[in-house]
Amino acid sequence: RWHRDMDVAVNPEEATNWDNYDVTKVLDQGDFMDIKVAPDGRLFYITRGQDIVGTGGTGKTTFYIAALNPDTGEETTVLEKETRNGTSGSGEVDTPSRETGGQSIAFDPNFEENDRIYVLYHPQFDEMDDIGGSPYGEVDRFGYMLLSRFELTSEAIDPDSETEILRIPQQYDACCHHGANLEFDPDGNLYVSVGDNSEIV
Repeated sequence: RWHRDMDVAVNPEEATNWDNYDVTKVLDQGDFMDIKVAPDGRLFYITRGQDIVGTGGTGKTTFYIAALNPDTGEETTVLEKETRNGTSGSGEVDTPSRETGGQSIAFDPNFEENDRIYVLYHPQFDEMDDIGGSPYGEVDRFGYMLLSRFELTSEAIDPDSETEILRIPQQYDACCHHGANLEFDPDGNLYVSVGDNSEIV
């Protein structure tokens, strides 16, 4: 039901009075894209790995996944991964590097038995496919976003455990809308949302 149809008490003054809330800062990280709570209570977050608007061109940068113990405040980097930085550029002008990098994480519904964590990110790659014409340039150049499964030990994500699940074509000639998210439903199905720079084929 829509909230406007619900018969509940509404008090805008109390709702916007911060004295009515207890606020605890757990992260001071301006570049994280997603945050999930593990079964053991730790907070896991993934970073994009670059400024949302950077210099033109392409290159390499690194995103990371970190775990935060909310009881002790201890923060541990559990995975660092190379990611694509930038776009292909159209003609003689390179478009800014925007939105690519680490995107989302999700814990397997049976995580406590299999230690599996799913990661959605833009990997580093050197070649892109040219597909047809484009309103933004002579061609559309497609790379991909990657959905992978990893195993998480008590200390870190094992990078050698990576299993590719799905490559999602991404158009890199024009900015932007590369954002994406992962969520499991109650039946154990994994859903991937993508921006409109993606092409599911």
